[in-house]
Amino acid sequence: MRNGNLETKVSAEVIQTTTSPDGTVMEVRADGSKVALMPDKTKVEMLADGGKITSLPDGTVIHSRPDKTRVTTFPDGSTQERPLDGSKITRLPDGTTKKTLPDGTKVIMWANGATKETRPDGSKIAKMPDGTVVETDKQGTEVTCRPDGSRVTFNKDGTKLTELADGTKMESKADGSKFTFYKDGAKVETRPDGVKITTHKDGTITETRKDGSKLTTWPDGVVKETATDGTKTTTRPDGTKTVTKAPPGGAAMAGLKVPPAPAKEKAGTVNVSAPAREEGGTEEAAPAMMIHTATLLGPCFSSMGLSPSVAFV
Repeated sequence: MRNGNLETKVSAEVIQTTTSPDGTVMEVRADGSKVALMPDKTKVEMLADGGKITSLPDGTVIHSRPDKTRVTTFPDGSTQERPLDGSKITRLPDGTTKKTLPDGTKVIMWANGATKETRPDGSKIAKMPDGTVVETDKQGTEVTCRPDGSRVTFNKDGTKLTELADGTKMESKADGSKFTFYKDGAKVETRPDGVKITTHKDGTITETRKDGSKLTTWPDGVVKETATDGTKTTTRPDGTKTVTKAPPGGAAMAGLKVPPAPAKEKAGTVNVSAPAREEGGTEEAAPAMMIHTATLLGPCFSSMGLSPSVAFV
């Protein structure tokens, strides 16, 4: 049956079919739904509930629901949802979910449980499956907090501060200098020129130079200097000096720089003792100080409150 330029057909499931001059076929079904078939293979289904499904030639399917939300399914299996609040949710075949919230905040959730949130001001917060949290503020300062209680802060100026759970703090500066602070009051400073200054818990200060020479000062004013040839000079507060030359043919000979023998280490610890000093020909050793080593992990930071869920975009 013809009606002008339109051709109408009646069948069991499709109660009416209309073909337009451009080749578009419109089917009207008994349930009230309609299907439009375009010449380019695009298919549009207008559902009885008010929804609409558009199937594109490349395999993309767009489902507009009656509540005005829209879900797009792509040929690779990924989907994109557009809720009424203006947000966008993309789900990838590998289990990754990406969200863009109305305020511009972007959230990525991986299948392994890792999440990352990037806010409009440039700040970020990421959570790892092991409980590690990495937070970056809008100034670029990054703080990492790990489950063991350690915390590492990276500042935009190049400085880095590591705080271990046992109270040890390690700081490195952009100029190459490094500082280590122990909870018992001991401190180690390494300068860019290689000079190392150790302040022991009893107040003794040892300066170790790059050439291997040392200068030790005790709290009572006694000073002992060890030259590169092994010669030791002890100066007491009253001005008395004692010079001990390295024995000929000994481990430290004049003009020969011999690095000190490495200290014996127990597994997991380093023995750091305040140096002994000479008193009337005898050596009096100060109590040893045990410094526990630890693997530098990362920083803790207070949670800033994530969006629905939150390493990395």
